[in-house]
Amino acid sequence: MAIDPAGPVAAVCGITWTLMTPTSVVSAVVAAVLCPFRKTAKQAYRLSKVAIWSGTAAFLAAAVAMVGTAGWTESRPTPASQIKTISDLLESALLSALTVIPPLVGLFTALISRRKIRRDHERDNPIVRASLPFTFLLLTLVTGCDARKPSTPASQTANRSGNSLPSDRVVALVHSLAQAQLPTGVTNVYGATASLFTKVVDVRFECSSAELQSFLLASPVLHDQLVVGKRAVVDTMGRHTWWQPDSLASVSGSEQSWRTTNGTVSALLMSGEAGEASRVVVYLSMTIE
Repeated sequence: MAIDPAGPVAAVCGITWTLMTPTSVVSAVVAAVLCPFRKTAKQAYRLSKVAIWSGTAAFLAAAVAMVGTAGWTESRPTPASQIKTISDLLESALLSALTVIPPLVGLFTALISRRKIRRDHERDNPIVRASLPFTFLLLTLVTGCDARKPSTPASQTANRSGNSLPSDRVVALVHSLAQAQLPTGVTNVYGATASLFTKVVDVRFECSSAELQSFLLASPVLHDQLVVGKRAVVDTMGRHTWWQPDSLASVSGSEQSWRTTNGTVSALLMSGEAGEASRVVVYLSMTIE
C-alpha cells in the first residue's frame, strides 16, 4: 500500500531530510578541511562521526519517502500521470544518491583522522618512547651525530676503532652508572653515547672470567649471576666496528634496572668467548630515561 505524499509519514521524512542533510554536508566539509592536520585530527574525527550519522538518517528518510510514495495515485492513471510518476521517482532516486555523498566523505575523513590520532598517541606515549627496541632502532640514525669523537693522541687513536670515546671516559661512565670500577686488567675498552628521547651508553671490553665476576660482585646494581645462553645484547649500532655482539659464542647475559638521581637506568649485559683461554668479551648497554 502506497503512502500519501501529503500525509504525516512523508512529512516526517521530509523534515528529517531537511534537517539532517545540511548538518551532514557542513560536518563532512569541515572534517575534510581539518583531518590533514595533526592538531585538529580529534575535532575532524568528531565532525566526521556527525556527518556519518546525520547523513545516514537523511538517506534513510529519503529512501523511505521514495519507496513509500512510489505507487501513490489520486485518480485513474493516465499516460501523463505515469510519466510524472516516473519523473518523480528518478528525481527522488537522484536526491537519495546525492544524500549518500556526505556520509561517505565523513567515513573517509574519520579513517584519516583516526590514523593521525593513533600515530600521535604512539609518539607521545611514554611507554613507547621508553621501550628499548624503539630506542635502539633509532640509534642507527643518530649515533654518528651524537657520539663524541676520541680525544686521545694520534698514536693511540690509530690503535682504536673509530667513533669510540677515550678509554678513561668509558671507565668513568661505567663507574658512574654501574657503581663499580672496571677491573685493572681490562683491555680493548670501547664506548659510545647517543641521545634522542633517552640517553644510551654502549660499552665493550675484554677481561678474564674472574675479573668479570669480581666486577659484577662489586656492583650493587648488576646481577652477579648471568643466565647461560641468554643473548641480551644484539647488534643495532651498525656504524661501530667494535660493536659485534652477534658474533659471540657461548654467551651468558642479564637484564636489570635501577633508579638514580638522573632517572631510571635499564642495563643489558652479555659476555662470551673472546677466542683466548679464560678471556671473555663483555657488552654492556645502558639506557637512562
